[in-house]
Amino acid sequence: MSLRGGDPFLEECLNRIIQQDYPDYEIVIALDNENDPAVPYVDRLNDAQHSPRLTKKIITERSKNCTLVNSNYARVVEEIDDRFEFVVFVDADAVTWSGWLRALIQPLIENETIGASSGNRWYTPENGELGSLVRAFWNMGSVIQMAQFRFPWGGSLAIRTDIAKSDEMLQQWRTSFSADAPVFNVVKRAGKKFFFNPHMLLLNSESTNLKTFSNWIPRQMIQGKLYHPKWMPVLIQGIIMAFVFLGALATNFTNLFLGKWVSFCVLGGALTFAWGITCLFFIVMNHVITRRHSELTREVRADWLTVGNILRLPQVSLIALVVCVVALVKVLRIRRIEWRGIAYQIRKPFDIELEEYKPFRQPRADSQYSL
Repeated sequence: MSLRGGDPFLEECLNRIIQQDYPDYEIVIALDNENDPAVPYVDRLNDAQHSPRLTKKIITERSKNCTLVNSNYARVVEEIDDRFEFVVFVDADAVTWSGWLRALIQPLIENETIGASSGNRWYTPENGELGSLVRAFWNMGSVIQMAQFRFPWGGSLAIRTDIAKSDEMLQQWRTSFSADAPVFNVVKRAGKKFFFNPHMLLLNSESTNLKTFSNWIPRQMIQGKLYHPKWMPVLIQGIIMAFVFLGALATNFTNLFLGKWVSFCVLGGALTFAWGITCLFFIVMNHVITRRHSELTREVRADWLTVGNILRLPQVSLIALVVCVVALVKVLRIRRIEWRGIAYQIRKPFDIELEEYKPFRQPRADSQYSL
């Protein structure tokens, strides 16, 4: 686990991870600065649990040819004892349950042909801010595409130790921008398969605003563009969807302006039906995922998708589509990304430069907004 900053639900995340029902596991938490805002969370956990499972590492030797996360992962993984069969990565926004670790690695135990397995996040924002709703709706499409094209998600990812410690995997971490996207190719070249585990959809209740979300999407997309072989189908899907929906919407406004009432009504009805089906699918998918999560965790959560939020879904879905199109255009040209206070130059997939290291400065205290 690599931490930088005090994420909104970090304390809950850490408490859940240390209470897994799996018999033999160890937790290594890597940080890049001893004064990082995440350090007090780790220290409180250590003081409360006194667990021999938990190790905190302050890593000050940082590679300038990859992200801080990758640098930390490469350093920690190469030191892992070979007696461990699997290496598991988890993000600070992953709030798990007691059986999470067992369920995550179960496919690898049962099937020797599987080299890595992961799930994904599902947003359930506790406030009704527009940016939070747009991100939750956009994420529905992202989850489907990542499952369809086998995109690993580093927030809940298990890899066989021999693959994780291979020279190729370590080298890719040390020279790339993404910690999870390169895993697919390395696993495939090792003669194994990547498995998307549908039971590993973890609820994320963080909030965001529209500006932060719009800046966050390109960083997510560029990882697929740089390292995943199925990036082109994802791009084509996004372009087609945008062309069909936005083109149909523009055509219908033209029909209205020109007084072509029959065409306006027919196309308008088709658009309304398509939008309605999409929104209904989102509502049903959210119900199934949150209910399944409640069964696994034995927790009852208030339904964030209120009547008021449901009535806003047509507006939310349109904004999500526009933001996604803009992000796709940005990703085709982007050469510089800022991530938690650090800027990275991206020249080629394995030609990355960390411009200047800076300790993380927490923008907000006790906030539910994503960092």
